[in-house]
Amino acid sequence: MKNILITGGSRGIGKEIVKICHKNNFKIHFTYSNNLVSAKKLLDELNSENVSFSQCNLNSYDDIKKLFKNIKERFDFLDGLVNNAGVSGGIVSIKDFSKKIIDEVFETNVKGLIHCCKESIPIMSKNNGARGGSIVNISSMASTIGGRNGRTLYATSKGAIDVFTVGAAKELAQDGIRVNAIRPGVIKTDLVSNELDGRPELEKHYTSTIPMKRFGKPQEVSELALWLLSDFSSFVSGARIDVSGGGFII
Repeated sequence: MKNILITGGSRGIGKEIVKICHKNNFKIHFTYSNNLVSAKKLLDELNSENVSFSQCNLNSYDDIKKLFKNIKERFDFLDGLVNNAGVSGGIVSIKDFSKKIIDEVFETNVKGLIHCCKESIPIMSKNNGARGGSIVNISSMASTIGGRNGRTLYATSKGAIDVFTVGAAKELAQDGIRVNAIRPGVIKTDLVSNELDGRPELEKHYTSTIPMKRFGKPQEVSELALWLLSDFSSFVSGARIDVSGGGFII
């Protein structure tokens, strides 16, 4: 049974990754940032002693250190890490960037992810007596186009994740750790649905920019995450795989 940590697992893509890992008999710990109700609801839904959760803000290094201390006590070693948690930063023009919003996006999306990768190494590395494993970073197709208007900061943070993924894959291969990134396009999560609610013209515009003319489903991302966590992808590392319906028509 594989031991898996999933950050931001209480909703959206993270929630679907938790569910598919549970379905495939993984031992799972997931984190949430603010939405305790959603986290408890998911735990109740799965109703398994092999699923647990805790609160963690990825912009807090103290929170991350505490998280991995708890993971070591619960699992002893780790087989997989899915870095899913992140923030969008909202829709903000470059000329309106504030120090606060820049710090929030990079502390969570970039620094938090890097800290999680670093903290996972001692309990994942074959050189430390563990079994090796797989790190899956959730990036975004936004990194390939600089983001849509007002999303440049978010896209920049995801671009940093893409670069880190390739470098980490090279460095950690000797530890038996694979590192890959998934780059979703527009995925119809609850958050996206709420944004589009009552705005059919916006949904029509978004789908017109996607070659397959539809949004992706969270399950279509989670199925790839499962494959990357599994032994079926044992020779895949340093990849940045798009789940985007063909990319963007610009």
